Amino acid sequence: DIAELVVHVWEDRQQFLESLSNLDILMQVSLSETFNIVAADSISVGTPVLGSSEIPWLYPLVANPNDVHDMVTKLDAVWKLRSFNITKNREHLRTYCSASSAAWVQFAA
Repeated sequence: DIAELVVHVWEDRQQFLESLSNLDILMQVSLSETFNIVAADSISVGTPVLGSSEIPWLYPLVANPNDVHDMVTKLDAVWKLRSFNITKNREHLRTYCSASSAAWVQFAA
């Protein structure tokens, strides 16, 4: 198998979600993040995600953005456990969103 990096022009939301659903894995291994809507959208359409610990809701299988060998190892693990990855990331995302929503409601009150 040969990996291919695909760069897309800006797409409307529906086109973007369709593009995400056609990916094998989404990589968002960055040094700084907050929520990361792209990773959340990927999980929502059933595409597994490999990210860094900077994305607070990701399943604990994350990669070190400064270590290519770690990224390759974790990509392999995400691929082999893709259904588990999607399920766990959806659970963690729901929990994160619920906690965030509760915090904002409390703040606004």
